[in-house]
Amino acid sequence: MQHKSGFSSHRLKRNITVLYIVNSMQCVALAEPPTQFIIPLKEETAEEGKDVTFVCEVADEKIPAKWLKDGEKLTPSDKYVIQKDGRRHSLTIKSATPDDRAEYTIVAKDGEVSKAPLFVEGRFLNHPLYARIQNCHL
Repeated sequence: MQHKSGFSSHRLKRNITVLYIVNSMQCVALAEPPTQFIIPLKEETAEEGKDVTFVCEVADEKIPAKWLKDGEKLTPSDKYVIQKDGRRHSLTIKSATPDDRAEYTIVAKDGEVSKAPLFVEGRFLNHPLYARIQNCHL
């Protein structure tokens, strides 16, 4: 696309725009940077039956994203609450179970990703009798 001010731009794969500025005998190419995860996802550990939330922040609030669990797309439901508030994206997993143990990924529109695992601790690990069993010598 040719612009009035003497530069042209071209849209390439993955939503990258290259801008050519012609000034005298110089030609400079500038590319839009890929999505930046200002705050990437981090590993989370949940107690079985409790809610857990993954949070990340991207550089631009206009960036849409989708969530994956072990590579499979997640959709909002009673189990998965997906929210976007400005640059902040979050995924809340309700009443975590051992089946929720997985790698969770957020994929930005341009293909950039942030990943983190979820670990779910069984309820028996926090039970007072568990400490007694660990200290028991046979």
